[in-house]
Amino acid sequence: DDIVVAHNSIDPLSLLSPDVSRRTPRDSVVIATACRHAHEKGLIPFVEALAELKTLAAGRFRAVIAGDGPLRKDIERMVVSAGLRDDVEFPGWVPSMPQFYADCDIFVVPSTSSEGLPGTILEAMFCKCAVVASDVGGAREVIQPGIDGIVVPPGDVHALSSALGGLGGDAGLRKRLGEAGRGRIETSF
Repeated sequence: DDIVVAHNSIDPLSLLSPDVSRRTPRDSVVIATACRHAHEKGLIPFVEALAELKTLAAGRFRAVIAGDGPLRKDIERMVVSAGLRDDVEFPGWVPSMPQFYADCDIFVVPSTSSEGLPGTILEAMFCKCAVVASDVGGAREVIQPGIDGIVVPPGDVHALSSALGGLGGDAGLRKRLGEAGRGRIETSF
């Protein structure tokens, strides 16, 4: 009774522009992540999941890996080796996270080791992105699996690929998760 959990929160005013509720249909689903390119951020299993997704022909996608860090060159080489050169872009640090979220359909937090509560989960959900996150740190404190996002085991390439493929092929599910995620953030974070 003496313990109170004070969750992280976000400033919704910093994310209000542009209007992310008006995503325009496009030929491919945009799967994105934004993080420091380091081992614990799970970019290696993320790229492996994208390669599996492409092999399974589970829909046309374009991936964006924003940010920078010590593994960036390794991740870029891995993308080329996996035959994903035309499917993945590396914009570096992005100047506008609201625009970044507006431009993506699925936001991924593929971390492989414990984190606190990643602010990008909160931001992406507020911006109505369908979110897929590894079950590390505080991800489950925010995401109610199947209701307002998807949680996968950390480092599980097949589970991540399957979640991305399922969401990639179901615009209605992406919209439902995005709407529910926005509601969850508005009421609890």
